[in-house]
Amino acid sequence: MNATAPERSTPVENISGLIERVTFFNEESGFCVLRLKAPGHRDEVTVIGSLPSVSAGEWLAAEGWWVRDKEHGLQFKATTLKTVPPTTVEGIERYLGSGLVKGIGPVLASKLVEKFGKDVLSVIEYRSPELQRVDGIGPKRRERIKRAWQEAKQVREIMLFLHGHGVSTSRAVRIFKAYGEPLIFLPHLRRAEEGVAAKVKHLVKAELVYPPIDFEKAVAWCEKRTGKTLASSQREALKMVLANRVVIITGGPGVGKTTLVNSILTILNAKRVKCLLCAPTGRAAKRLTETTGVEAKTIHRLLEVDPGTGRFSRNEGNPLACGLLVIDETSMVDVPLMHSLVKALPIRSGLILVGDVDQLPSVGPGMVLNDLIESEIIPVVRLTEVFRQAADSQIISNAHLIRQGQMPQLRGQSRPPTSILSSGTSRRP
Repeated sequence: MNATAPERSTPVENISGLIERVTFFNEESGFCVLRLKAPGHRDEVTVIGSLPSVSAGEWLAAEGWWVRDKEHGLQFKATTLKTVPPTTVEGIERYLGSGLVKGIGPVLASKLVEKFGKDVLSVIEYRSPELQRVDGIGPKRRERIKRAWQEAKQVREIMLFLHGHGVSTSRAVRIFKAYGEPLIFLPHLRRAEEGVAAKVKHLVKAELVYPPIDFEKAVAWCEKRTGKTLASSQREALKMVLANRVVIITGGPGVGKTTLVNSILTILNAKRVKCLLCAPTGRAAKRLTETTGVEAKTIHRLLEVDPGTGRFSRNEGNPLACGLLVIDETSMVDVPLMHSLVKALPIRSGLILVGDVDQLPSVGPGMVLNDLIESEIIPVVRLTEVFRQAADSQIISNAHLIRQGQMPQLRGQSRPPTSILSSGTSRRP
């Protein structure tokens, strides 16, 4: 909000309520005059301020102070205004009938709310075919409503994004009018985004590359060797990882990400799958090495960066030698670096992305981990259960087990590559 503080020592107050009417809205500056139905006030309240966009039926939260205008009477002059979509049936009907969505007027809004109640906004966005259950809506009109809803939503998101990054409302409006719905990319960033998306889509659809595994026997053996019993959530997560080429493992501190990664490495090392580990920083790589017992490198070191040119030696023509690549702290990896990683990934390799979307975003452009999760094309393991380890517990590293010759080799009968289950037995190498 590009608003100035009051010049006088007027006490700041907060007010909230349902927007009954948008009396005035200037699309160039965002200045608006709103009529608000606020709890604790018998009559409607007049609120003045600035917003990127606004519609009747939305819930408004305002911060400011009261002023008495000679011509218009008592008004609430807002320095900060925030709106959220309505949650009441009354508010939703007014919201839809305000002209926000082309093709929906007051009459149709009433029919939609009568049919779907509070779920109507969700129906429009996620289950639009159900709109045809309302009299007067056929396939073409349903598509127009769906398209208009998406356009209105995108406009609002763009305006709020610009507003949230310090762009004044009036300037945000001018930016939007100059550039419209299309995304604006620097050429090299667009190539990187498209490259990551294409490689990930290919990996997700490709056949499983890991050898057949008797899951129950593998888990029992792994628990015995590491001295750690997997919780049911971790077992299900492990099964998902071993059944897919690309998996995201996410969760906050203490939810068992390290234990899960250790179990994956232990089992796949026993199946002679070469695993490479990396992280975006030296500190993260060192921590990953200490917790797994397997050497982890920084991404730049793994890709063999040339200090003179900044280019990587590992690429499509010279891929990494691995059957599985594990990237830790993926939330810190930006788009160009992720593109370099996936370009260097062998055709028959698996990929595991580990990270907490709520921590340490990348310094460079893009939010790779968050965007990949939101794409919903990659299986996501969300660990939420917090585990407490006994003070005398210790992590038995895979490297230690290998050096001591204690790592059994899991063998199994031939099974289709899409299955992680086999009737194999475990024996020492």
